Amino acid sequence: LECYLTVISFIEHCSYKFPILGKCLSELSVDSVMESLTAKSCCMDVTYDRLEWLGDAVLKLLHTDSLLKWEYTSYLHEGYLTMIRSVMGSNDRLKDIAKAAGFDEFILLKSLNRKEWCPFGLKAEIQPVHARVDEYCSEDPLGTDDNVRRTEPSNKVCADVIEALIGLVFIEFGYEQCMKVAYEIGVSLQAGNVDNVCRKWSDISPDPNLVSFACDFVGVKKLLNQHLLVEATTHQSCLHKPVPSYQRLEWVGDAVLCLAAREWLFRRAEKLPVSKLVVLETTLVCNESLAYIGFTKGVHRFIDHRNMALPGRFQSYQLDLEIGRGLWSTDPPKVLPDVVEALIGAVHVDSGLHNGQKAALCVIEPLLQSLSHLLTNEFNNLTGLLHPKQNLYEMTGGIVSVRVYKEDVFRRLGFPSPLWNFGSRSSGGVGYVGVVRCKQILLAAAMEPSKVAAINVVCELTVQILKETPSIISKLHDILSILAE
Repeated sequence: LECYLTVISFIEHCSYKFPILGKCLSELSVDSVMESLTAKSCCMDVTYDRLEWLGDAVLKLLHTDSLLKWEYTSYLHEGYLTMIRSVMGSNDRLKDIAKAAGFDEFILLKSLNRKEWCPFGLKAEIQPVHARVDEYCSEDPLGTDDNVRRTEPSNKVCADVIEALIGLVFIEFGYEQCMKVAYEIGVSLQAGNVDNVCRKWSDISPDPNLVSFACDFVGVKKLLNQHLLVEATTHQSCLHKPVPSYQRLEWVGDAVLCLAAREWLFRRAEKLPVSKLVVLETTLVCNESLAYIGFTKGVHRFIDHRNMALPGRFQSYQLDLEIGRGLWSTDPPKVLPDVVEALIGAVHVDSGLHNGQKAALCVIEPLLQSLSHLLTNEFNNLTGLLHPKQNLYEMTGGIVSVRVYKEDVFRRLGFPSPLWNFGSRSSGGVGYVGVVRCKQILLAAAMEPSKVAAINVVCELTVQILKETPSIISKLHDILSILAE
């Protein structure tokens, strides 16, 4: 009852101070709003974790749109835009907004303790009783309303609640309403004019083959401003072109893809916990996945660049795929996932959120189909598809560390053998060694020609070892407990 009354008070508070947010919340059930206010420490069946995870992606795209359409920032380089977006979504800023809005007074932090609870408003009446108790014991009085409902939430919790509320509004009322709520509570800037970011290069017409390929790749019939495709496929090495590189559109596409993947996972019937959702999301949006999709569809054929090393990188990547090294033991050129995200970002800029989200889901459709099929079975069946590093951290509870060394450094440090070598060595023995350790305990080491491949391979190797011998994890926890004592 106390939690229920707190949520009712929160809705009334929002209706008074933030009419748009208050109207949204008043149309929802109390249980839905309660979920967005409930921290883990409250020990209830549901917490804000899933909504906060989704709201983080919504807020990222809100900030992306506002910065891209605001006249004072729309011209900035991708690096500056990234920095500003990070500041806008930082926990310090969000907790200040939460406290200024008074949301921290309504966060549910503690579960009901019958020994400590008393109804709201009876504090004055029970104090004489505590006074009499103090005559017989020296303990501080318990049971006041301040001890139960007014516990000060941490800065992280305040920031999480802001994101959870954004996630709740998005899932129930859509992105447009989210924009209004975010501006009302001061989380985001007011949207500018979308025409400010539609770059038109009148003297450079896009190749018809590029237009046909791009529309098919992202699943749209046509783009209103096809000149965006020129920007989306221009490498930063093309200094002679009066067209900016794909970096700004890639920055947009990153946020679009993040929200599309999270919403798809959030709406799944399985209702997976955030720890599992993070692993699945990483699999969907990581560079290895996007590079594989882009390369197999032929994105590399339309990248305009003047980098003499890229053709060789493309050939090497193609060879790795042809000899069956798999998704995680390759090191694709980063330009591949960047251009894939830039094409997604171009659709978002050109046609808005709905088409941008559809484009993102169209691009990663092969992975979504595989996940949809495997999610109907036990989660453990997903191991081969999941990103090795995230999967390892999830399996071990974060007690392991992953490092990568040059081969000669690894030898000088005196690490014990055996050393797994799944790839070919570079000339002169200059390869990279991925190492997984728990404190000073070496679990696995694997050598590969590149850093990324070394990390992924050693993580996957460790996952397989731990699956074969699960007792290793419990033994490691025992060792850490002993060391902590």
